[in-house]
Amino acid sequence: MSKTFTTRPGLDFQSILLKLQAYWASKGAVILQPYDMEVGAGTFHPATTLRSLGPDYHWRAAYVQPSRRPTDGRFGENPNRLQHYYQFQAIFKPSPPDSQELYLGSLAAIGAAILALSACATPEARTRAALERTGLSRPVSACMASRMVDRLSLVQLQRLGRLGKLQQAGSFDEFLRRTRALGDPEILGVVSSSGLICAVRN
Repeated sequence: MSKTFTTRPGLDFQSILLKLQAYWASKGAVILQPYDMEVGAGTFHPATTLRSLGPDYHWRAAYVQPSRRPTDGRFGENPNRLQHYYQFQAIFKPSPPDSQELYLGSLAAIGAAILALSACATPEARTRAALERTGLSRPVSACMASRMVDRLSLVQLQRLGRLGKLQQAGSFDEFLRRTRALGDPEILGVVSSSGLICAVRN
């Protein structure tokens, strides 16, 4: 009897692509179709190579691009040489000032909050993004993140990041409850005082 493999709802390949398309479309990108040709990477799609380098000043597009690379299968014993890959490309020209936040938002849109927290970002950017997901406004989150990074060690910030899937916290009160459960009075004091001060200022 053949085994049937299932994934959690929303985490299958199709759902991830649809969520990414919806996210980037909401940011003003036109959703394009793949370029059906043997290419080594998604950057060989004309929407990337021609539009990003061409004379057009404004260009926003997003698309999934299959990459067919037959020569990657030349080592037959390596099971990871699949010869066929998918890349999701998002092109914004000119580069937006909040490009990092846009990228982290795309990870959050597909439910990859842990990846968003561990992405190549500064501790302040990761902390700000985590606070925004609890429902705080961007100015308050930015103010709090700045104070927290100045007053807490990297280890303490990492402990805050491991509180759990922050997108499920739902509110700042729940985030504060989880912070209190860490049992670190310094973390709790910095988070609480930062929240109060930044709420008054903003």
